[in-house]
Amino acid sequence: MKTFTTTVVFLLTAMLLTACGKDQMKDEADASSLIQQASQSFKDVNAVGFAWRDTEDMIKQAEVALIDNEIDEAVKLAKEALMQSKIAMQQYEMQKNAGPL
Repeated sequence: MKTFTTTVVFLLTAMLLTACGKDQMKDEADASSLIQQASQSFKDVNAVGFAWRDTEDMIKQAEVALIDNEIDEAVKLAKEALMQSKIAMQQYEMQKNAGPL
Protein backbone atom coordinates (compact mmCIF):
# COMPACT_ATOMS: atom_id res chain seq x y z
CA MET A 1 0.00 0.00 0.00
CA LYS A 2 2.86 2.36 0.79
CA THR A 3 4.33 1.77 -2.68
CA PHE A 4 0.97 2.54 -4.28
CA THR A 5 0.60 5.77 -2.31
CA THR A 6 4.13 6.84 -3.17
CA THR A 7 3.52 6.11 -6.85
CA VAL A 8 0.26 8.06 -6.94
CA VAL A 9 1.85 11.05 -5.17
CA PHE A 10 4.76 10.99 -7.64
CA LEU A 11 2.46 10.79 -10.67
CA LEU A 12 0.20 13.57 -9.43
CA THR A 13 3.22 15.78 -8.76
CA ALA A 14 4.50 15.12 -12.28
CA MET A 15 1.05 15.93 -13.65
CA LEU A 16 0.94 19.26 -11.82
CA LEU A 17 4.42 20.23 -12.97
CA THR A 18 3.50 19.40 -16.56
CA ALA A 19 0.32 21.45 -16.32
CA CYS A 20 2.30 24.46 -15.09
CA GLY A 21 4.62 24.52 -18.12
CA LYS A 22 4.06 26.84 -21.07
CA ASP A 23 2.40 25.17 -24.04
CA GLN A 24 3.79 25.91 -27.45
CA MET A 25 1.05 23.97 -29.21
CA LYS A 26 -1.06 26.72 -30.70
CA ASP A 27 -2.18 24.78 -33.71
CA GLU A 28 -5.80 23.66 -33.85
CA ALA A 29 -4.85 20.33 -35.42
CA ASP A 30 -2.49 19.56 -32.55
CA ALA A 31 -5.20 20.40 -30.02
CA SER A 32 -7.67 18.20 -31.88
CA SER A 33 -5.17 15.35 -31.92
CA LEU A 34 -4.61 15.68 -28.17
CA ILE A 35 -8.36 15.61 -27.55
CA GLN A 36 -8.65 12.45 -29.66
CA GLN A 37 -5.80 10.82 -27.70
CA ALA A 38 -7.42 11.78 -24.39
CA SER A 39 -10.78 10.46 -25.57
CA GLN A 40 -9.31 7.11 -26.65
CA SER A 41 -7.30 6.77 -23.46
CA PHE A 42 -10.45 7.50 -21.45
CA LYS A 43 -12.40 4.84 -23.40
CA ASP A 44 -9.65 2.30 -22.70
CA VAL A 45 -9.57 2.94 -18.95
CA ASN A 46 -13.35 3.17 -18.76
CA ALA A 47 -13.57 -0.29 -20.36
CA VAL A 48 -11.69 -1.79 -17.39
CA GLY A 49 -13.77 0.17 -14.89
CA PHE A 50 -11.08 2.51 -13.56
CA ALA A 51 -11.96 5.83 -15.21
CA TRP A 52 -11.79 8.81 -12.91
CA ARG A 53 -14.92 10.86 -12.22
CA ASP A 54 -14.04 14.17 -13.91
CA THR A 55 -12.01 13.03 -16.90
CA GLU A 56 -14.88 12.72 -19.37
CA ASP A 57 -16.19 16.18 -18.49
CA MET A 58 -12.69 17.57 -18.96
CA ILE A 59 -12.58 16.11 -22.48
CA LYS A 60 -15.96 17.68 -23.28
CA GLN A 61 -14.70 21.04 -21.98
CA ALA A 62 -11.62 20.70 -24.20
CA GLU A 63 -13.85 20.08 -27.22
CA VAL A 64 -15.91 23.18 -26.43
CA ALA A 65 -12.77 25.26 -25.95
CA LEU A 66 -11.51 24.09 -29.35
CA ILE A 67 -14.81 25.02 -30.99
CA ASP A 68 -14.59 28.44 -29.32
CA ASN A 69 -11.05 28.78 -30.73
CA GLU A 70 -9.53 28.80 -27.23
CA ILE A 71 -6.64 26.62 -28.34
CA ASP A 72 -4.48 27.04 -25.25
CA GLU A 73 -7.38 26.08 -22.97
CA ALA A 74 -8.27 23.11 -25.17
CA VAL A 75 -4.67 21.86 -25.08
CA LYS A 76 -4.44 22.32 -21.32
CA LEU A 77 -7.67 20.42 -20.68
CA ALA A 78 -6.84 17.64 -23.15
CA LYS A 79 -3.38 17.15 -21.62
CA GLU A 80 -4.89 16.97 -18.14
CA ALA A 81 -7.54 14.46 -19.26
CA LEU A 82 -4.92 12.35 -21.03
CA MET A 83 -2.69 12.34 -17.96
CA GLN A 84 -5.61 11.38 -15.72
CA SER A 85 -6.51 8.46 -17.97
CA LYS A 86 -2.92 7.26 -18.08
CA ILE A 87 -2.62 7.41 -14.29
CA ALA A 88 -5.97 5.65 -13.90
CA MET A 89 -4.73 2.86 -16.20
CA GLN A 90 -1.57 2.55 -14.10
CA GLN A 91 -3.77 2.37 -11.03
CA TYR A 92 -5.75 -0.44 -12.67
CA GLU A 93 -2.58 -2.34 -13.59
CA MET A 94 -1.30 -2.08 -10.02
CA GLN A 95 -4.57 -3.17 -8.46
CA LYS A 96 -6.02 -5.71 -10.89
CA ASN A 97 -4.64 -8.68 -8.97
CA ALA A 98 -5.05 -7.16 -5.52
CA GLY A 99 -6.68 -9.27 -2.92
CA PRO A 100 -7.08 -9.35 0.80
CA LEU A 101 -3.92 -9.19 2.85
